[in-house]
Amino acid sequence: MSLKGGKGEVEINSNLDMVIYLISHEGAVDINQISATSKIYIPDDYVFRAVKKGIATSISFEKQGKPVSDYSQEDADNYIELNGMKSELIIAKEREN
Repeated sequence: MSLKGGKGEVEINSNLDMVIYLISHEGAVDINQISATSKIYIPDDYVFRAVKKGIATSISFEKQGKPVSDYSQEDADNYIELNGMKSELIIAKEREN
């Protein structure tokens, strides 16, 4: 799935593992899932805050295919939110080759 352009809130509902390519978007990207692991690729210069809600959910971060510490910014206007149960979201800058 790819997200390109647009403003406002985009809500993605799925109980399957997903790969999402966020090319550009202003506003909110809400990912709602149960018992799934998804990955969202973002541009290197995309400024966002990460929001985790739900039960037993987790968000992790990658850069160039390797785990890194949280690079989201608490005061950003754009945000990526994970909602659900027993789910994981990986936010990745740059795809692995």
